[in-house]
Amino acid sequence: MDETNAWYVPATKTRQDEREAVESRIKDYYMTQYESNPHYRYKSRNGSVGKRKTVEWTHDDQQLIDKVPVDYIKTTKKLQWGDFKKTLTPLDDGRVVNEDGEIVPGVTATSVINVTIKPTKGDD
Repeated sequence: MDETNAWYVPATKTRQDEREAVESRIKDYYMTQYESNPHYRYKSRNGSVGKRKTVEWTHDDQQLIDKVPVDYIKTTKKLQWGDFKKTLTPLDDGRVVNEDGEIVPGVTATSVINVTIKPTKGDD
């Protein structure tokens, strides 16, 4: 068993490293193409490469707890971030405004583009 593991574990690690290197190159190439054409998408019989734009939020619960409406605060004085986040709108400069148009202190939002690689079924 030890002899099998001595062969299997390094081989698995090598394959994973090679896969990560290829995925990194694909993502770099995709982002280069995306910069020149925001509608760029690659699709072939081997799979497809696309993107999904998401927003990454950072927030300070302690700073928000006094400013947030009571509807979004649990009785334990813990912020219900998921529900409150739905009422916020991120600005281009990272600041965030609430439904009333007021800037919310303690919250920043950053737009992030996630590149996804989807191999066809059966590929490993």
